[in-house]
Amino acid sequence: MTAMKAVRIHAYGGTDVLAYEDAPRPTLGDSEVLIRVHATTVNPFDCAVRAGYMSAYINYTFPLILGTDVSGVVEDVGAGVASFAPGDNVYARAGVTRDARTPNMLWCRFLMSLPNLSHLTTFMQRPSLM
Repeated sequence: MTAMKAVRIHAYGGTDVLAYEDAPRPTLGDSEVLIRVHATTVNPFDCAVRAGYMSAYINYTFPLILGTDVSGVVEDVGAGVASFAPGDNVYARAGVTRDARTPNMLWCRFLMSLPNLSHLTTFMQRPSLM
């Protein structure tokens, strides 16, 4: 497993617990898709998780990667995946829970293809068209 960059937390707290660091790159299963994330969200829920307000409801394992919405490009696909291919632009909506065995993975409930917007000059211009 090679490394990837991620913003993770190792304990609950304020914004000072956010750490941009190397994290293990997930290994794909047969029906899984690996996304190189280009953009994610910071929702009020993520702030509540970071602060520890959700700890009575959801038992997270540290280190933890926050976020539930991502967009990016498919990096790799498992052997059983036919709907997506490396290079596809995608958007994903993950659940709020994490599997303690694979804390660097988001289990997405929805994954959809996005139109090819590569003709735009910057990545920042692309979301404004959706």
